[in-house]
Amino acid sequence: MSLVIKKLDKKSLIRNIVKIINISKINYWTFKNFAKDLPGKWEKSIGVFNKLNNQIIAYCIISQKRETLHIHLLMVSEKYQGKGIGSKILKSINVSKSRKINVKTYTHLRRTINFYLKNNLVLNPNFLLKIFSKKSYNLSKFIFFQLLSVRIYQIN
Repeated sequence: MSLVIKKLDKKSLIRNIVKIINISKINYWTFKNFAKDLPGKWEKSIGVFNKLNNQIIAYCIISQKRETLHIHLLMVSEKYQGKGIGSKILKSINVSKSRKINVKTYTHLRRTINFYLKNNLVLNPNFLLKIFSKKSYNLSKFIFFQLLSVRIYQIN
């Protein structure tokens, strides 16, 4: 299998949007979410393409806020899962100007959490302190967020 990892700019995303949505199988991400402009998104996001047919088989939507890269979605087509493609995506992320990578995922997705841990990302024990330091934070969202998700960081 011959793969090409390249930047997933807005034009490539829109051209491949049907396949991208089919790979993700996430109901709450619509075309609007995928096409939304975020700082650094079109420079940092990555697509993995099958070199033989130029079909997208995996992608990673990334934005940057200050010195932190945020991975919004990292998805690999079911057919290609377990072949190290997700790990290759993580290794290809350019962290030259960033000091850390921030990933948010649901706690019930054990396979996803194990994937990030296997790739040397660590659970952030200071997460609750960061949430409480935000003065305008809605406590009901915090409860939901705390019960359903964790943040995983890699510090370089």
